Amino acid sequence: MNLLIMQQAINELETDNERKNSKKILVDMLEKAIDSDLLIKNSAKQINTVISKEVKKERRVLTVSDAELFLAMRRTHSTTIYMW
Repeated sequence: MNLLIMQQAINELETDNERKNSKKILVDMLEKAIDSDLLIKNSAKQINTVISKEVKKERRVLTVSDAELFLAMRRTHSTTIYMW
């Protein structure tokens, strides 16, 4: 496979995480092709996945009063707990 074509396809994905996951799958597929003597080299290992340097969203942690309110509402409004 042509590295340039693979890199262009990876670049079209929207997030760094999508690119990383896609690269992992592609590298694994090509390794299996090498094991089956269909390829000699795994060019996918050279793909660059970090492009956008995305800013991660800040996580919000519940305050003690928020947690108490949540638990109180949970006790008041629901008597059945569903386990999936």
